[in-house]
Amino acid sequence: MAFDWNDARYLIAVARAGSTLAAARSLGVNQTTVARRIEALEDALGVALFDRRADGYRLTERGREAVRLAEPMERAAAAMAEASEAWRREVAGIVRVTTTEILATSVLAPLLSRLRDSHPALQVDLIADDRRLDPLRGEVDVAIRVGSEPRDPGLVRRRLGQSVWTLFCARGYAERHGVPHDLADLDRHAIIAGSGTLANLASLTWLRQLAPHAPIALSCNSVPNLIAA
Repeated sequence: MAFDWNDARYLIAVARAGSTLAAARSLGVNQTTVARRIEALEDALGVALFDRRADGYRLTERGREAVRLAEPMERAAAAMAEASEAWRREVAGIVRVTTTEILATSVLAPLLSRLRDSHPALQVDLIADDRRLDPLRGEVDVAIRVGSEPRDPGLVRRRLGQSVWTLFCARGYAERHGVPHDLADLDRHAIIAGSGTLANLASLTWLRQLAPHAPIALSCNSVPNLIAA
C-alpha cells in the first residue's frame, strides 16, 4: 500500500526524540498530529513501528528497518532544499539589452566582464542601436535610454542616473566663428541635428528648441559620428 512520504519525517523524529511530545516540539507541530501521522504510516505499511510504553516510544525491529530506509529520504530532501536555494540565487539564461551606441561603448561594455564574473551562467545580448526596441513586444528584455521616461504601466522602470546637456563645439569651429554669447546669439551659429532613428532624440530636440532658426550644418543617424563632427 502506498504511504505518504511526509510521514517519514514523523517516523524519524519520534525515533530520535523517543516520544511524540518531544518530536512535536522539534517539528513545530502539536503532539496529536505526530501521533496521528505515526498511526497512518503504520496502517499504510501494515506493521507496528513502535512499542508504546509509559516512558516513551521504542522502535520495533520493523521500525528500526523503516528508519534505516527513511533516513536517505531525509538526506535527499535536505539536499534538494539546499540545491533549490542555489537555483533561486543563480542568474542564468539570455538577457537582451538595448541602449544607445554611446552608452553601450562607454558604460555597459566595460561592466559586462564584471557581470560575467558574478553570474557565469548569464549571457547578455547587447544591442547597441538608437532604435527604440519595445520590451512589451518581446523585442528586448531591458532598454536603457537617455532623456525619455516610459509611461506605459506594463513596464517596470528605474532611474539609473541623470544626464546633463550642455552646448559645445569643435575648437576649430570656435576659432573660425567664435562662440555664442547668449541663447539669442545661438541662432546665428550652425548646429547639428539627428536624422532617421535620431530624429526625435531628446538632447537634439532640446538643441533645436534652443536655436529654432539656426542653420543645420549636419544631420546624421549616428551619435558617434555627430560627436566626431
